[in-house]
Amino acid sequence: MSPLKRLHKCILLLFIALILGISTASAFEVSPANPTVGDTITISGTSSADSVKANVEFTKTVPVKGGEYKYRINDVEIPKGSNTFMVKAEGVEDLNVRVKILFWITKSAEYVSSSGVARVSQSNVPSGTYDIQIDGPAATGTSSVDLTITASQNIDVENGVFKGEYNTISIPPGQFKVTVAGETKTITLRSPGSSSGGSGSSGGGGGSTPDSSDNNVDVEELSTKRVFSNTPVEFRFSNPEVPIKSINLTSAITVMNVPVRIEVLKDTSVMVKKEPNGNVYKHINIWVGNAGFAIPENIKSAKVIFQVENNWIEDNNIEPKSVVLMHYEEDADQWTRLPTDMISKNDQYTLYQANVTHFSPFAIAGEAKQTTNTDNQTDSNQTNTTAENGQQDSSETPANSRQGLNAEWILIGGVVAGLVAMTAWKMKKNRQ
Repeated sequence: MSPLKRLHKCILLLFIALILGISTASAFEVSPANPTVGDTITISGTSSADSVKANVEFTKTVPVKGGEYKYRINDVEIPKGSNTFMVKAEGVEDLNVRVKILFWITKSAEYVSSSGVARVSQSNVPSGTYDIQIDGPAATGTSSVDLTITASQNIDVENGVFKGEYNTISIPPGQFKVTVAGETKTITLRSPGSSSGGSGSSGGGGGSTPDSSDNNVDVEELSTKRVFSNTPVEFRFSNPEVPIKSINLTSAITVMNVPVRIEVLKDTSVMVKKEPNGNVYKHINIWVGNAGFAIPENIKSAKVIFQVENNWIEDNNIEPKSVVLMHYEEDADQWTRLPTDMISKNDQYTLYQANVTHFSPFAIAGEAKQTTNTDNQTDSNQTNTTAENGQQDSSETPANSRQGLNAEWILIGGVVAGLVAMTAWKMKKNRQ
């Protein structure tokens, strides 16, 4: 066989191998096609291989504060089987990935490029649900850091078909990518209740909520739970910058995934027309469930547990028992004070509990102590005390004066009596 024929044969074999390699995984599908945060997506397709590798990837831009960046994800579900979790940070001096199992375990980047790119990767993570925090020092002069998070897993193929699931609870609203065997699809993930347009009484939020669109969100946190009718469920929030620590919800209906998102605002919500009364500690949005869920017919009861820094209470001279959770009623254009109780206190925070019936715009506020009456009362007490003391002094002075006068008159009386006696004695003697 001539060298030219051998070359043609090699090219043909290579071409066939490429075709076979490409055909091992055909086009795949992601459903639902337009998921909402907290939905579980299904990745399915066909392949002639024993397994396929699926990647779910999203990018989050995190602001830099005090030269540091921090991003926290709660309730991250790691599936069983072969998997890899990778974080890439751009614009940093270092990268730390912390995972909480029973206690926090930290893995730091082994190398940071001269362009400020760092990576941390971990394979074969034990299956389970974890809280993850990503943080570190940002590069000098950087105002934000881009974090790209990729979760990979191998999906088994049975009878030429594969099917895997991924819970979107840990993905922020926006776009994320799903890649299977080299083919990538971009999926748009909606915020809870995105179709409701952000109604104050419905509990919905925008795909980009009104305040996030207006760049009025300082920090946010998401918790998703399965809700069963007439069964209390606790949604917990662990970010120290989020004052809402938990929401205890009893629903009248059963819903497999109910996302609850807390937005801590930089200023008054753009959905609010006027400020609440009192000293405001924080303005907050609470979005509960997808569109149509958070209505009075579906919510049997709800309690919000929140904390307030003791330093804020002391610095603003706030009466601790006056702190209250307030809800903005859009239809009436007014703030309503919700039943709020102080339940505990430690060295750093005071914990409160409030009963709620509606969601979205809230404010935590308190009233300053009434010091004027106290001061007047103090002055009055001091005046009364002084007056009493004055009366005592004046009552004692006449007594002393009387005692002095009495002694004087006794002395004079004694002298007079002596003179009279002496005179009488002389007169008697002269008669003799």
